[in-house]
Amino acid sequence: MKREVKNNKPPWISHFYPVLFWYECIFCNQEFRREHGWKVVGQHSINGVYSINHVCNNCAKSPDDVMKKLKERDDKFIKEIKKRSPFGGTGVVKVQ
Repeated sequence: MKREVKNNKPPWISHFYPVLFWYECIFCNQEFRREHGWKVVGQHSINGVYSINHVCNNCAKSPDDVMKKLKERDDKFIKEIKKRSPFGGTGVVKVQ
């Protein structure tokens, strides 16, 4: 018998229902409380520190929607960096 290996790589997405405090959605920048949402725990690649973000239920209805929106946001961010890069997006300086 073989078991399936769980995906232990970030981001981890879990269901979240805040009762006391207000939390800001990372996509629409609106605060929410006493409604369902998603808690996204990610890891920075540089220093390995975990970051906790929140997504409201209006922006994403399921964990798959959260992953799609995160990927879209990351793709836009990477395209902006490549546009602004003086080296054509490679980040490598050619020495002659």
